[in-house]
Formats: sequence, C-alpha cells, structure tokens
Amino acid sequence: MLLFVWIVPGFIVGFVFSKVTGLSDDDDVLIDIVIGIAGALTGGWLCEVALEPDAASPSAYSLAAAVAAASVFLLLYHAVISRTR
Repeated sequence: MLLFVWIVPGFIVGFVFSKVTGLSDDDDVLIDIVIGIAGALTGGWLCEVALEPDAASPSAYSLAAAVAAASVFLLLYHAVISRTR
C-alpha cells in the first residue's frame, strides 16, 4: 500500500511534466513517467526513513517529498539530456 501512494503521484507528475513543459517528444512520455515514479519512490522513502521510521502509513510529508523528488528527477534528467542533444 505504501508504494502505491508514491507511485500514483510519480505517474501523474511524470505525465503532466511531459505534457506541460514541452521538453519531451511524444515518444518520451513513458520515460518521463518512469523517471517520475522513480523520483517519487526515492523521495517518499527517504522522507519516511528520515522522519518516521516506524510509521505504517504514509504521511503528508512523504507525499510532498515524493512529488518534489519526482519533479527534481525530471528537471535533472532533462537538463542532462538537453546538453547531450
């Protein structure tokens, strides 16, 4: 259950980022979604470990950290990719 709470926001952030920014081609939407999910899982997990190691359910802080980390992962990815293209 805990992972699902972070996967859904990561999916949404990746999809919205791909459509709103215009930094991705239509073929790159899946890549943005996967990076968004990876960022959300990483951010949510780090927040849970740092703030509430014994928590059985996600907190609003871990959800916010998941969304923020997904956004940062996507920004970093596109910053690196734009330099190589």
